[in-house]
Amino acid sequence: MKFLPSTPNVTPTKSSKGLLVAVMAILMLPLAVEAGNGNGNGNGNGNANSNGNDNRSLGRNERGQQASNLGRLNAANANENAFLNSSPNSTPGQIQQYRVATQASSTLIADQNIAAQNLISLQALTEEEIAEQYADGTFDAVLAGALEKYEMTTSIAQAAEQDRAAILTALTGNRTLTDSDIAAFHEMLGL
Repeated sequence: MKFLPSTPNVTPTKSSKGLLVAVMAILMLPLAVEAGNGNGNGNGNGNANSNGNDNRSLGRNERGQQASNLGRLNAANANENAFLNSSPNSTPGQIQQYRVATQASSTLIADQNIAAQNLISLQALTEEEIAEQYADGTFDAVLAGALEKYEMTTSIAQAAEQDRAAILTALTGNRTLTDSDIAAFHEMLGL
């Protein structure tokens, strides 16, 4: 999962092109809370309906090591009914919470990226484009609204990502997983 840090409070004006550089720098510096999940930049999903753990490319020892590393996360291989009918405190229940939190986090990060792209496109306008597109003098208000939306979506996405990470930490007992272990776990969940 990748998310963008929030921007500092800036009063937008027609001459606030410097903020464009700051926002672009933030977009170019994604923070990976959990790398290697195979989801691309926020909203990709290469394993749409896969529920199996296809480790055929791994050798026998590697599959065993990965299963050992995943520990109770291997319960992600359970029947879908096990997730639907499980207690929230059980391992399948917590795994279901993780799956829902991961999907929500991905959606919120995509919303944040859209808000960031909108803000950048507004900040990239030339004085002539501003005069043409915002002849009614509303550019500053539109820019302020775009900045506010970006900051709001950033805050919400970060909170969702923290929730998702907390669920994973509880599931793993605070163990650190490798990128390939996380990718295998996400594959089992169809993420």
